[in-house]
Amino acid sequence: FTPACQSVDLHHCSRNELVNAYDNTVAYTDYVVASMIARLASAEPRLSSALFFVSDHGESTGERGFYLHGAPYAIAPDQQNQVPMFLWRSPAFAAQRSLNPECAQAAGKRATSHDAVFPLLLNVMNLTTAAYRASWDPLVDCFSSQ
Repeated sequence: FTPACQSVDLHHCSRNELVNAYDNTVAYTDYVVASMIARLASAEPRLSSALFFVSDHGESTGERGFYLHGAPYAIAPDQQNQVPMFLWRSPAFAAQRSLNPECAQAAGKRATSHDAVFPLLLNVMNLTTAAYRASWDPLVDCFSSQ
């Protein structure tokens, strides 16, 4: 997306340039994640795999006058507090763990937080530990062990 902001001094860039720079980072992230999924998929059937993606933070591009991220939660726009998160699974992984797609879709529509990452990963990897908190896991009821 052009023109894109090239300056670290944001006041030197128009809102359009800032949004384009942000959109370029999203497009590149999509490319990297898609490349990783393609590599994992090409390893089938010898490799059962899953890829979990979660952003470390949201980003503001001028909403309510905020740019970038890091505003206090109480005043930050939703764009800073909501982040993308998804799980891709290979067919071999799906056969091993039986993730219920309807359950996962419903879980994906509910609000969650970074607190869900650790228990979700434990569940995805089928690991048992006293540190697991089912109440924090959006996929708690979506897998069947085999």
